Parts: sequence; C-alpha cells; structure tokens
Amino acid sequence: MEIGRGGFGRVYKAQLHGQVVAVKKLSSPSKQKLLEFNTEVHTLSSYKHENLVRLYGGYSGKDLHLLIYEYMEHKSLAEALFETQYPLKLDWKARCDICLGIAKGLKYLHEESRLKIVHRDIKAQNILLGGTEGHLKAKICDFGLAMLCEEGNENMVSRVAGTNGYIAPEYATRGILSQKADVYSFGVLLLEIVSGKSNAVSRPTQETVFLLDTAYVYNKEGRLADLVDKDLSSYYDFTEAMRILNLAMMCTSQTPTLRPTMSEVVSVLQGEKTVEQVFGAPPTDSSSTIMAGAYLTSSAEISSTSTEVSSSAFTSYFMIKENQEKKNLTVDP
Repeated sequence: MEIGRGGFGRVYKAQLHGQVVAVKKLSSPSKQKLLEFNTEVHTLSSYKHENLVRLYGGYSGKDLHLLIYEYMEHKSLAEALFETQYPLKLDWKARCDICLGIAKGLKYLHEESRLKIVHRDIKAQNILLGGTEGHLKAKICDFGLAMLCEEGNENMVSRVAGTNGYIAPEYATRGILSQKADVYSFGVLLLEIVSGKSNAVSRPTQETVFLLDTAYVYNKEGRLADLVDKDLSSYYDFTEAMRILNLAMMCTSQTPTLRPTMSEVVSVLQGEKTVEQVFGAPPTDSSSTIMAGAYLTSSAEISSTSTEVSSSAFTSYFMIKENQEKKNLTVDP
C-alpha cells in the first residue's frame, strides 16, 4: 500500500475506522527528523484551512513515528505536471484553480492565522491534489521546516533549509527569512504550473537549464507567452496566462520588498486587480534578472546571529502566546 516516499520516509494508503487515510512513516529517526516531525504535528494541529492538508493524528514511540493525514487521491502536483503517465490531464481551468488554492493557503499562513509562519519548502512535490476531475483542490503539505515569523519581520537563520530551485536569493546567500521567501518559491511554482516544466532540468553532458532563467530571457524579448505548456494547444485564456506569468515575474524579483504580499497575489489571481494596478509595470530590464543557478543550496551554513524559533521551541512558544492572549481577554458581564 505504499504510495510515495521522500527524505522523511514512506507514505502508505490505509484505513482508519473505515476511512481512507495517508500514513507517513518516519524512517531512520535522527534529531533533525524528529524536530521536523514535531513541527509538522504542532503546525497542522494549530492551523486549519481548506488549502492546507488535514492532519488527523499521529503516533510517536521509541522506534515508530507516524503521521496520519487525509488521503488526497490525485497525489502531488509534481506528478500531475511532470509525469507523462499521470492519469489526469491538467486543463487550463484546473491550473488556474490550483494557483489560486495555493495562494489562498499561503495568504492564510502569512496574514490570517493567529501566529504567522513561513513554510520554507513550497514546491510542486509539497502540493497535494484532491477532489474530482474538473473540481480539483490544491492543499499545501509537509510543514516540517515551517518557522514562526511575524508579518513584515525578518529572521536571521543559521541554517538554510529548502529545496534547490525554489529558495529565495536573500535567504540562500544571507540567511534572511521572511514571508517573501515563500512568495519567491510560489513565483517559481507559478512558472512550473503554466509551462508544465520543472524549474531545474539536468541534461546529460550539459549544464542544468533553469526555467526561471528562461522566463527572464523570454520576458526581456517580449515573448513570455512562449512559456505556456504546448500540451494546452490553444485551449487556454491568453490574457489570464499573461497575468499569471507577469505575476510570477514579480514574485521572483531579486529584491524582497518588490515582491507582492500573498493577499495582493490572491487579488490578481481572482481578477479583482491587474498586475499593473498593484505593482506597476512588470519587470523587463535584464538588470532585474536572477540567475537561478547562482543561488541554489539545500543546506548551507550562514554565518549570522540566529533568532530562529526552532522546532523544539515551537510548542512552548505557541503556549506562551496563547496564555498571554487568554490573560488579555475580558468577558462582558
């Protein structure tokens, strides 16, 4: 009944009280993996949203550590986009719905939840798909690297964590972490969803080709629309595609302050505002180009003073904040 595996361990399809669930089993427990295990439990126990995967429960014993989630029947977005044998084809409407769903989930984490967090590992593999064909729902998963980070604030971290190809440049090179790091990762993900291509593609005997670099070249040459997945043929909305691609360019800006907030992203994706109304003209100058390959890292040590809220401190921090809020509550007679 194994349905997936990754750095954390293996994922199985199972039944619990007659309900189909997904069970993630931690393999080769290490101190870091156990910290990520605890972070995942405490994050998903505290945050509830329709675009976040639901955690039903878990078990942690001496040699056995399990997390039990809702079962997402269509697996990950990475499989839907990049695997030729995937049973469902993502039409244009499905891709737009997925973009909006992820954006709403991040908006909740960054701006609407009581304690704001940065996910730190937004990528196609960490987006699960459920629902039925024509009504797919995207949900963010894998919160093992999540960090508390108040809205508008920056953290200096000593250990950069994430996935090659999605890490924001200021975070990779200087250890500066804020919500804008997730926005950058989301921008890369938008490009992948529209193009159907992975950001980093390694070719035999050649250097790795990065989708983000290609996007900046196409944008400068005025042919950004060439990125649209050829499998869509003419069955997509050109205006909508250009809106999403221009939004991706803004999200992946080299300067964090020039990236939008997730509430601004949602307003553009919903068609309430244009990219130009929110951010001004999309960037076309080559001086704004981010050479994606120059910033790739998976676990770089940054020389800085760390103010990171570690996984082990996550629960105690949450309880202190909760107790403070209870003390401040007043009850009307």
